Amino acid sequence: MNFSGTTTNAQRAWQREFRDWLAASRHRFDTGRTIHARLTVRHVQVFIEGLNPLLSLRVRPWNIGVDVEWQGHGFDRIFDQDLYEMRTVDGRHGCSECMRFMVTDARGPAPLFPSLQALRIQHQYEAFLDWCDTDLFPARHIQMVSSAGGSRGADLVKPHASSEAGTRGYRCFHLPVWMDAPAPSDT
Repeated sequence: MNFSGTTTNAQRAWQREFRDWLAASRHRFDTGRTIHARLTVRHVQVFIEGLNPLLSLRVRPWNIGVDVEWQGHGFDRIFDQDLYEMRTVDGRHGCSECMRFMVTDARGPAPLFPSLQALRIQHQYEAFLDWCDTDLFPARHIQMVSSAGGSRGADLVKPHASSEAGTRGYRCFHLPVWMDAPAPSDT
C-alpha cells in the first residue's frame, strides 16, 4: 500500500469497487437511514445517518473495521473482518486464514472465488451488511467498560439485553448508538 498521501490506481479500483457495491446493495440494508461512503487516501469511510460519531466505520482492501473512539483515541474494535487474500495455482482467490481455519476445524474447504473482487464482496462486504443488520441497526447503546488496571472493551447493546458490567472494579457506561432517536426506556 502507498502511504505517501497519493492514491494509486489499485487503491482507487478497490475504493470504487466498495462504493459501487454499497450503491447497488444499499436497499438490502435493514434500515431507512442514509448510508454513504467517502473515499480517502488510505480507506473508505462509511457514514450512516444518525450514527453516534464515536463509531468509526472504515473499509480497507484487507479489512473492514468498526471502532469505538473515545476522546480522540481508539477505545475498542467492535467489528473486524480481515481478509488474507491468496491466489491458487488455478487462478482462484480465497482467504488463507479461512482456508487454514476450515482445515483445522474439519469443516471442509473454504470457498474460492473467480476474482479478487468476488472474494472481497462475499468475504468482507456481505459480512459487513449482515453485521449491520443483526448487530448495529437494532442496537440502542454502546456499552463501554474499563477497569482501574487499564483493560477496556466496548459492545453494542440491543433493547431488552442484559448490560451489566457485574465485576467489582469495572466502570461501565452507556452512550446512545443513534443520536437522532430516543433510547428505549427499558435499557
